[in-house]
Order: sequence, then C-alpha cells, then structure tokens
Amino acid sequence: MALTLEKIYYIAMRKYKMNLVAGKEGITANVSWLHVVEEIKYASFLTGGELVLYTGAKTGSGNIIDFIREIARYKASGLVINVGGYIREIPQEIIDYANENSFPVFTLPWEVRLVEISREFGSMIIRSEENEKSLCSAFKSAIFSPEEVNEYLPFFKKHNLFDKKYCLIKCRPEIEYAHSDPDITKLYYELREVFERVLNRYREIFVIFRHEQYLTMIIPEVHREECQEIISLIQSNKKSVKNVLRIYFAVSRFNISVENLSREYNNLSSVIKMMKKEDENICYREDLGLINVIFAADNTKNLIEYKNETIGKLEKYDAENNTNYVGILKTYLEKDCNMNDAAKEFYLHRNTFAYHMNKISELLNVDLYSMNDRTKLLVAIKIKDLYEL
Repeated sequence: MALTLEKIYYIAMRKYKMNLVAGKEGITANVSWLHVVEEIKYASFLTGGELVLYTGAKTGSGNIIDFIREIARYKASGLVINVGGYIREIPQEIIDYANENSFPVFTLPWEVRLVEISREFGSMIIRSEENEKSLCSAFKSAIFSPEEVNEYLPFFKKHNLFDKKYCLIKCRPEIEYAHSDPDITKLYYELREVFERVLNRYREIFVIFRHEQYLTMIIPEVHREECQEIISLIQSNKKSVKNVLRIYFAVSRFNISVENLSREYNNLSSVIKMMKKEDENICYREDLGLINVIFAADNTKNLIEYKNETIGKLEKYDAENNTNYVGILKTYLEKDCNMNDAAKEFYLHRNTFAYHMNKISELLNVDLYSMNDRTKLLVAIKIKDLYEL
C-alpha cells in the first residue's frame, strides 16, 4: 500500500504532464518523500526513498550527471527535472545512465509549480504510510496474538480482506561476517526495499515485516507460478545488498485463511530449520508430503515424544559412541531403502552398510523390511528434522 513512483507517475502524467524519459525498470520503487535539491553537496541530506525535484537554478544542465550519480548513491528513488527554465533538454548521458542503472528520470513542464506537486503527493505519502502501518499491524496481530480476535478481525472485515486467501513467504538471510561486522538493521532495511520493489510489480496490497531473523511476505490471492517469479527476481536483485550470501525461502500453501496465519507462520520456521540442514534455498509446503501430515498434528510436545519413543535409543547410542546411525538410517529411508544407493552416500561397501543397518535394527527392535516400521521411522526422522536444531 506504499506510494510508488508508478502511482505518482500515473497521476502526474495526466494532471501535470509529467513524462518518464529513462529508467523505467526502477519505477516500482517506493517513495518516502518529495524533496527539492539543487546542489550536489546537499545530496547527503537524503535518507533514502526520496523523489528529488530539480530545476537547475544553481548550475543549469552543466553537471547533472554528477548530481544524479550522487543522489542515486544516497538511495533516492528517482529524479524529476523541471524543464523549460534553466534546463531545456535532458542530456543523452543522463538518459543512458538512468537506463543502465534503472534509476527513473522524469521531466515536468516549467509552468508546473513544484510546491503543488510536493503538497499533493506529500499528503498521499502520509495517508499511504498510515494505511500500511494499520495493515501490517492487523496481520501481525493475527499471527502473534491469534486469540485477540477483536484486535484484528474488524480491520480485515472492514477492508474486505477477511475472505481472501493468503500465501506467506518466510525468508531468512544468511549473512557474511568474515570481513566486517555488518549493520544488521541497515541490511534488513535494504533487503526489505528489494522485496518491496519486486512485490510492487505484482500486487497493490501486501505485507512485509521483520521479526527476529526473519523477513516475511504475506501476499493475497497468489499462485505458485507468481511466487516462483517473485523469488527469482528477489534472488537476482539481492546482489545490491552487501553481506547477504543467500536467502532461504519457505513458501506456505496458497490458500491460508486469516484464522490459520499464525499456525502457518510457526510451521514455516520449522521448515527453514530443515532447509538449512538439507542445504535447500527454496521449499514449498505443498511439496512436503509426509511433513504436512506431521504439521496437521499441531502438538509439538506429542510429536517430540513420538520421536523419542521411536528413535531415541539410536540418538543416545550415537551420542555415546560417536556414530552416525541416525544419519545412516535417514539416508537409507530417503533412498527408498535401496542399500546400494545409500551406501554410496557414505562411501561404504554394501556389506559394511548392511552391517550398520543390522545394528540399527537390533538397537531399535524393528524390522527394516516392514513397511509399517519403515513408515514409523521415517515420520520420527522428519520430526527430528523439523523441530530440532
């Protein structure tokens, strides 16, 4: 619900004859404010997201290229050049730079008063920010305080959001600390900006919030193909954020109701823990098969007890003897109980691997040729993957 360059342009194009001359790929950027800047030395006053208004009153068109580079460095969202007074036309090098860097540059006729532009869109920005805060607050209440129905339900019903179905994409960045100690707050802010730029292409209404080490996107009425496009674009644009090595994306089902947002959010935390173990970047809930049955149990304590009863002896044996029988059993089951394929994963001879499997069978008192016992063991291992670090 944030005000974007695209929304401003849509209105200003008709009302003020604004024209987009370059950098159209960046038009989905959010606008935090409109700010008149005439000299390059004042670019450092920008805090990020401003749409800069420029007349050239101080310097004409002489050093616009240096000016635009500087405001881009300070994360301005775009530049509006008031043409017809001090600047007659936009130099080609400005157009080339803007297109190469996806930095939107607009022109505005000289007779348009900048104060009118600032007043109108400044008011829109304030209203937009208020609406965005209310929307985010309602979703966070539904997730973190689901029992406090009166805190969020009226908002959803008032804005016709209650009957919609949602998808959550819960993300955890992997941060590099090797060469420096990054500013984590700044890193998450810049990463959120990347998310917003991408989502602005697909939806007018969405929510992004940070909680602990996670960034979560909530998108209404979305399908898998769109999610794949969104994640792909985020991955290609995350390079602009320093110290982010990779991002884990856990994607919920695509039909989550408001009542189930909290449960799904918590489930995705477990999915990301599992993804880190398996070294997977993207995981869709609808692909998890047996794990979705585990989530349906909705009682973590009982699930952990089941896991302990089923493979607890094997975990204890590993801890006391420095073995990896749980890992061997997991690989065997995930390889469809094909001993040759499982043995190759550990660079073991088939006979050696068979010895280990017999030992596991003895420790757990199970028949590894029994489909019932195999299923019980696989469920226990999936619970371990989901709920243990």
